Amino acid sequence: MSAPPPPPLPLLPLLRIGIIADVQHAPIDDGFSYSGTPRYYRHSLSAASSAARKFQEAECDFAIDLGDVIDGQCKNLPGGPGPVLDSISETLSEYKGEWFHTYGNHEMYCFDRQTIGERLGVPFVTEETGDLVAYYSVQKSGYRFVFLDNYDETVLSRSGPKAAAASSVLSSKNPNYASGSINSPYPSSGLNRRFVAFNGGVGPSQMSWLRSQLSLSRSLGESVVVSSHQPLHPSTTPPICLPFNYGEVLKLLREYSDVVVMTLAGHAHKGGYVESRGIHHIVD
Repeated sequence: MSAPPPPPLPLLPLLRIGIIADVQHAPIDDGFSYSGTPRYYRHSLSAASSAARKFQEAECDFAIDLGDVIDGQCKNLPGGPGPVLDSISETLSEYKGEWFHTYGNHEMYCFDRQTIGERLGVPFVTEETGDLVAYYSVQKSGYRFVFLDNYDETVLSRSGPKAAAASSVLSSKNPNYASGSINSPYPSSGLNRRFVAFNGGVGPSQMSWLRSQLSLSRSLGESVVVSSHQPLHPSTTPPICLPFNYGEVLKLLREYSDVVVMTLAGHAHKGGYVESRGIHHIVD
């Protein structure tokens, strides 16, 4: 006989959460993204300010930043990217509640992980390899909010085994990849287009940690919301925005679809949504 289905999750309090993604502010003239989309670098700070004020007026319980608050072009400014990030942090502080941050590829174009952690308050952990990886969780009123690091295994600001693992994946999946390049052309088509150097993957230690968090939430009767910079479901985003091993992460979340209710992500610069196997996947 098959095991009985798990009991339904309890009704939980309503939470009001502020969410921003991909501010990508830079004090420079307007321009275009890598794909040709118009970019309003200066105005993005005003948009972030408006969002923070709305969060404050709405009395949000807390706010989530899904990464890329700064644009990579800031690394070339005469004063460097530091003052720009400070101005963004000051703007976001117009919301007086608690912020939880992820980080994206544009932060890494400008800073190392230690600096990102110190300036944005991202709680990196140091793995046995000595690498900093930003995965953590917080409990709120019967929910567990899990924050993943899609740039665990990547060639961006990495050296050692994690960079080697990412480079090996890129070399095997993308014939256009040249070691050390962050803008190698995309593979020809389909889901393989995710194998570009400004993406990354979730490493084995983080995957083990994620399983332990989901198992713990199941035992406690919690509902889980998973946040990350890169989207986790291919129906919510162009393939180029997916993590290398999104399928492995998605498979694990589906094993715990009795507790995982939602994923939140940015990176794609457009909205996306799909409900799949009871999990709501939202791209801001």
